[in-house]
This record gives sequence, C-alpha cells and structure tokens, in this order.
Amino acid sequence: MSNTAIFPDGNWLLHRAYHAVGKTSNLPHIKVPLLIADWIFSYLIKWNSSNCSVCFDGENVFRYVIYPEYKAKRNKNRSEYETSSDPIYDLLPSVVECLNLCGVHVQQDSEYEADDLVSSASKKWIALNPNNKSIIVAKDKDSLQNVSERIICFTP
Repeated sequence: MSNTAIFPDGNWLLHRAYHAVGKTSNLPHIKVPLLIADWIFSYLIKWNSSNCSVCFDGENVFRYVIYPEYKAKRNKNRSEYETSSDPIYDLLPSVVECLNLCGVHVQQDSEYEADDLVSSASKKWIALNPNNKSIIVAKDKDSLQNVSERIICFTP
C-alpha cells in the first residue's frame, strides 16, 4: 500500500448519500451508511490506500458560537446547509457505527466543522513522513487552500 491517506468530509458524504438513497428509502439508517462505506472503500481502492479518517461536524461549532449569523445568508434550500435538527443528522450514529465496524477511523470534535478537521488531519499526515500524501475528499471550495505537491482535493 502507498503512503497515501484519504480524508473525506463526512458531512458532505452524509448529505450526498441521504439525497441519493435515504430521502426516499424506507430503510435510510441502513442504506445511507452502506452507501457511504461503499464510497469510502472505492476511494481507498482508487488511491491504493489503507489509511482513512472520515471527519464530521461537531455539535457546537465555535463559528456559530462567536457569530450566530455564520452561513445564515446561504440558500436554505440547499441540502448542504441544513440545520442540525434536519433528519439527515438522525442517521449520523448509524453511519459512524457502520464505519467503525468496517475499521474506518472517524473524527468528530464538538467545536469544529468537518473541513477544519480534514485540513488539520491532512497536514498532520504529510508532516509525519516526507513520502506521505493526502487526498481530501470534499466539495467545499475552502478545501482548495490545502492543495500542494502532497495534498490534493478530489470531488467524485
């Protein structure tokens, strides 16, 4: 295996999976986690990696604490900006359990968004070894600020 690690934005994957299969499914707590696990393993195969850490938003993100209007002006009809009371987040425990059972590392810190954790983890990974490379799996344009010779962004 390579020295490549995959760092997906789990919240983005959760929303993608929910709108792909969970929104109309009678078993979203099963179908959504399995689809996310399928995607994760396809990324690991694509990049010939056995290293992965999926990151999720925390419940008390510091940006909302210091500035309650954070992201308030974004289009509320877009699924990726739905609130934590959204039914999508009811699936998070099932997703985390599925990933843990598959041996996939999950990160969540109550005060940080997934993209903050993805950025930090990818930079820490490449700092461990000069041969290490990071793949950030996300759609958020903020992730592009991490791009370097050893960090790439991938949006499936």
